[in-house]
Amino acid sequence: MQRNMRTIHAFFQNKLFPEISHNNNAFGTVYLYTDQKLPIKKVRDRVCVALETDPEWNKRGIDILVKDVQRRYIELFIPFCTTDSQTGHDLQMDMHERMVAVVHEQYPNCMVKTRIEIL
Repeated sequence: MQRNMRTIHAFFQNKLFPEISHNNNAFGTVYLYTDQKLPIKKVRDRVCVALETDPEWNKRGIDILVKDVQRRYIELFIPFCTTDSQTGHDLQMDMHERMVAVVHEQYPNCMVKTRIEIL
């Protein structure tokens, strides 16, 4: 068994992996954790405007979804589509910075924070 594992490892070490994508598109995602008071509709509009002005986006595949709701925060999932993986990575970092800036500047009370209620 160990010999087979070495053979498989050597095989994959010497072969190049093709980039796995669908129809020459690469997919990128941004996760954003915010307070539950965030107006998601307004943020969705800002994401669309931000991507439409970005030349790295291939004008396909954009949405903002609520992935998880916890007691302290909501997790937003922003998938998008680009032409290749390097462009996707660059756009992912750029979009993450933009979305954090939007929430921080326009909805500062919607940044994740810990609350204590005294009864």
